[in-house]
Amino acid sequence: MSLAADNRGMKRLYDDINTLRRRIADLEAQLAAGQHSKDITVVTASYAHKHRRSSITDLDDDSDIDHGGLSGNADDDHAQYAQIAAAESITGVWSFGAVQVNFANGTTYKIESDGDFYPKDIHLSDSGVVYAGTGNDFRLFHDGGNSWIDNLTGNINIRNQAAAGPIVCDIGGIFYIRDRDDGNAALFLLDTSARTLAIGAAADGVIAKLGDGGTTNYAQFAADGELTLLGTARVMVGEDIDIAIPKRPAANPPGESIEDGFPILDFDDGTDESIYIVYHIKQNYAAVGAIHLHVDFFVDTAPADAKNVVWGLEYKKQSHGDNFDFSAGTTTTTGTNAITTGTPANDKKIHESTNLILTTTGFVAHDIIFLRLYRDADHGSDDFVGDVRMNHIHIEYLSDRLGEAT
Repeated sequence: MSLAADNRGMKRLYDDINTLRRRIADLEAQLAAGQHSKDITVVTASYAHKHRRSSITDLDDDSDIDHGGLSGNADDDHAQYAQIAAAESITGVWSFGAVQVNFANGTTYKIESDGDFYPKDIHLSDSGVVYAGTGNDFRLFHDGGNSWIDNLTGNINIRNQAAAGPIVCDIGGIFYIRDRDDGNAALFLLDTSARTLAIGAAADGVIAKLGDGGTTNYAQFAADGELTLLGTARVMVGEDIDIAIPKRPAANPPGESIEDGFPILDFDDGTDESIYIVYHIKQNYAAVGAIHLHVDFFVDTAPADAKNVVWGLEYKKQSHGDNFDFSAGTTTTTGTNAITTGTPANDKKIHESTNLILTTTGFVAHDIIFLRLYRDADHGSDDFVGDVRMNHIHIEYLSDRLGEAT
């Protein structure tokens, strides 16, 4: 070959190299401006790297890919993906609008542009922890034997905002709440198999307070099972006294009679006739709580005009150790009761007297109350003429417990 021919060949080679350089410069400018949407292949010693500019927006240089293969789907949307061999790695900083990973088995993992993450399952080894909060204050983990929800600050709140949705806890055995400082002290226990609810003893011996949270009005269970009612969480307990039980005094007793086979006490309209009762205050009495007495009575013939009868009660409280004495220190109360008019429709109509309320200062369970019940015939308001016939006596008192534990 002549020297001229060699020179012509060298010139063409030189021109081709310059053309290639210009083309590469143009491509680099287009890539930098985001104008190129075609696949670009760069050949290295071992791998071909292919990327689409519309999918990968920030690829620093070839050193960011450690000889992996990037390939795009047929479209230009966010579904572009990277295929990296198991032994290869991706380094550097990449910027994406969103990332979606599609696995061959159909599983999809997504990371949205706002940071939301949509996995299928997350598997942690034993004692691996899921943290939440800036200071990692909320934690979920399994220690190999037990699962834990661990909260380091604030409350743990469970809120169901469904219109009528319950919070359901499916328990296969026992659910309990225990003292954090004493892991062996079960404060609340629900045994689903035995259908049993138990509340463990606290330091003060009180194991449960049901009502307003144990502030004022509530029912309290003690460690020995004793139930106490506090505040307005109380009940009135009634107790009947058979008309044959009261004692008739030697002076001015009421008459005794029988009405259809039942015992009756007949109180005269001219004399204060009395009966005497000894009453033992029961174990379930609320100390200093209300005690009142009332009687049931009738008259043989209803009056034509408005008439009244007055019942009186004289009483005194005696405690164990006191000297027996009813001659002094007694208290008296009375109650006026209207009798229904109109005969014969209201003949022998049973009336319930007004409550004769006792002043119970110092009254406690096991005290004895001496009672003298009488018709206050000489009272200015008692104007019914004839006997008033008593057929029943009833005492009611305020109770704050079922009884005594011992």
